[in-house]
Amino acid sequence: MAVNKKSKSVTEAQFSPLVPPVELATGFVTVRRVRVRNSYTDGSVSDPYNCDIITRNHPDAVVILPFIRAGHAVHVVLRRSFRPVVRYRETVIEKRASAAVPFIEIAAGIIEPEDGEGMAAVRQCASREILEETGYSAAPGSIMVIGAPFFSSPGMFTEKVHITAADVTGQTPVQPGGDGSVMEEMQEAFTVDLTEALAMCDDGRIENGATELALRRLAAALHPQTETIVTDVIERRFQKLIQESARLKREQEYYARLIREFRARVTHELKHPVANIMGYVNLLKKKDIPEAAREKAFTVISDNIARISQVSSGLINAALGDGETALENVVFSPADEIAAIIAATAFLYDPASVQVSVKIEPEVAQIVGIRERFHLIAEAVISNALKFTPSGSVEIVLREVSKREEGRVDFSPDLFNYHHLGDIRLFEAELAVRDTGIGIPHKRIRDVFKPFIQLDAGFDRAFGGMGLGLYIAKNIVDVMQGTISIASEEKKGTSVTVRLPLGRTS
Repeated sequence: MAVNKKSKSVTEAQFSPLVPPVELATGFVTVRRVRVRNSYTDGSVSDPYNCDIITRNHPDAVVILPFIRAGHAVHVVLRRSFRPVVRYRETVIEKRASAAVPFIEIAAGIIEPEDGEGMAAVRQCASREILEETGYSAAPGSIMVIGAPFFSSPGMFTEKVHITAADVTGQTPVQPGGDGSVMEEMQEAFTVDLTEALAMCDDGRIENGATELALRRLAAALHPQTETIVTDVIERRFQKLIQESARLKREQEYYARLIREFRARVTHELKHPVANIMGYVNLLKKKDIPEAAREKAFTVISDNIARISQVSSGLINAALGDGETALENVVFSPADEIAAIIAATAFLYDPASVQVSVKIEPEVAQIVGIRERFHLIAEAVISNALKFTPSGSVEIVLREVSKREEGRVDFSPDLFNYHHLGDIRLFEAELAVRDTGIGIPHKRIRDVFKPFIQLDAGFDRAFGGMGLGLYIAKNIVDVMQGTISIASEEKKGTSVTVRLPLGRTS
């Protein structure tokens, strides 16, 4: 059971040297024995007693803890060293015969007269010691002084220790130079996560009090900064999620609009021709119709059937473009394909107003490839040229790209495993379609490869079509690892150039 005593505290202490003096100066420290008498708050004084005091030639020391930021983690630079005093205790006092274990601590040094005074001296000392003992560098102005200085061993030492740290993130350390002493020949710097270093303090692997205090003060000092960094990261991610959500909403609205336009266009493109056909069929049922009216009825019915066929073809091609399966490489004539396209789209233009020319160079008269893909690409480009050229000309040219222009083509996805037609020579074909039609506004060129897109809402009524042709063509060209480009000037015409890796038999 504790015994309560009347409390009193020391108000003053008188120091006096022993006679003769007891003092030992080693050149590094001085040990003195002095006589001390305490004065208390109750007016009493103590009996004199002896006190041994150890002082350095310079009163204060500095420890320096370099740290490195790695994302949300912090790594610290520690040192393995040999401390004769620690080993003396283990072997001489405790009589232990085990092998020497490195003593883990941080860089440290004493403040020299040339370091100056006050906090400037602390930072100057830390700047010097971090380079000498770890190889990292830190200007005095970048040194963090963490907390107040502390007494390392107040029972004997007059020395105070200042705790400092330095952010050395991104540095590559040099070989530590040391101060030339034997002590620093036995030191090795290493890096460890701050959390692991604190665990080393808890389990006794770090036995140095100044090192542990520096680690804990650094962790406390960086905690608010870490919280701020994490908060900033979370805030940025949250803002990014908001932006992504807004983008997805815009895309949802965009595709919802496309679906509405698609439905409306399909309805219009099918319903309107069917109504025309039914109207003229009923007209033909009447007797005594003039021959001119009969011919006009047959022409209108034929044109509307072609229009329905075009819409159906667009829908089928969309499905084909999305999921090609049983397509085979064959030898085919591009001239036949282009002729078939022009014949099928004859209702789109007036032959009396538009001159159509086709030039196919002899080198590409026969092509090895997937005929359906070539047909879809050529149909999209040619039908657009015919549709949007009220008068003038449409020029279609198919040629082999000169090796001097583009270099040798040595790969085609379609022909990679194609061997059954014998010796196939790969080349790059260029299909160029130039017209003198209405052209495309410069700002709308980038939209022409989007699905269901036309220049404006009125064009589908004036010209018909689903707005899928170039979208499908672009997808197929990408699959074939070719290129498609468009150059256009409003009211002057459009030029579409398609380049495809194809094959030709030797």
